[in-house]
Amino acid sequence: GTAFYKAQPVIDFMCEVLDIRDINEQRKPLTDSQRVKFTKEIKGLKIEITHCGQMRRKYRVCNVTRRPAQMQSFPLQLENGQTVECTVAKYFLDKYRMKLRYPHLPCLQVGQEHKHTYLPLEVCNIVAGQRCIKKLTDMQTSTMIKATARSAPDREREINNLVKRADFN
Repeated sequence: GTAFYKAQPVIDFMCEVLDIRDINEQRKPLTDSQRVKFTKEIKGLKIEITHCGQMRRKYRVCNVTRRPAQMQSFPLQLENGQTVECTVAKYFLDKYRMKLRYPHLPCLQVGQEHKHTYLPLEVCNIVAGQRCIKKLTDMQTSTMIKATARSAPDREREINNLVKRADFN
């Protein structure tokens, strides 16, 4: 069988990954090692946003910001064509009348790296039905690596067999 990620708020997912019992006890920003661990688990996953009513836009996570939402800024274009630096927290307050509950937590950077789209964790849910490809055992990983050190036709055959065996479609 294949493991799937369950649909859940990204905040809950982060708590699971980092063994945080109660999010309200996490008063400080994440440490570097916490952030690295969380980034490894969430990078590449699809999330959907919850702050625009029924418009559940989906994005793919490309990174987790170093800075918390109250400090992470991005270039915001104003109506008059000027561009100002605006923090994610201030943007959510101004645009959505949303005071972030966890302004000290990082943001997800989503979409294309150069586009600077940052989302506070609390407005994001993991999209259901994604396979946990990451969780290959060491054994499977070493088999995959051996299989890729062959000539192309061999390799293709070998990978197809592996895929069948591992029962990915």
